[in-house]
Amino acid sequence: MARSISLVFLLLFAINGLAQSNKSLKKENVKNYTVKVYNYSSGKEKSKISEYISFDKNGNILEEKIYDENGKLEKHTESVYDENGNKISKTFYFPNGKIKKVNKYFYEGKLRVAKYIYDGQGSLKYKEEYIYEKFNED
Repeated sequence: MARSISLVFLLLFAINGLAQSNKSLKKENVKNYTVKVYNYSSGKEKSKISEYISFDKNGNILEEKIYDENGKLEKHTESVYDENGNKISKTFYFPNGKIKKVNKYFYEGKLRVAKYIYDGQGSLKYKEEYIYEKFNED
């Protein structure tokens, strides 16, 4: 129960951190940020890093690391963007640093038209296509 409450708190904290908006982080020229949590329940100060997020100059997330309540790496991703700011790939890692999966994204203009999901060995596992219907231009 305590673990699930901690996870909910951590997720809300992470969402709240990003709620600052990438727009405001870009405006403030933020390159990365780290969330450090302090715990005083034992009577002594104990601290640990709960998350680390880095950004490009446009405010896009380049790398994200989320740690559990024991400071162990729980989630690690890296993203790459094209010159238009479209995310073209996102790599997910296991805690040991090996690649878990890679998502590759394809666009026509600014519209994402496909996502390919590869496993850690580079084999295509899934493919999603996005089909858009536009309003008539009268």
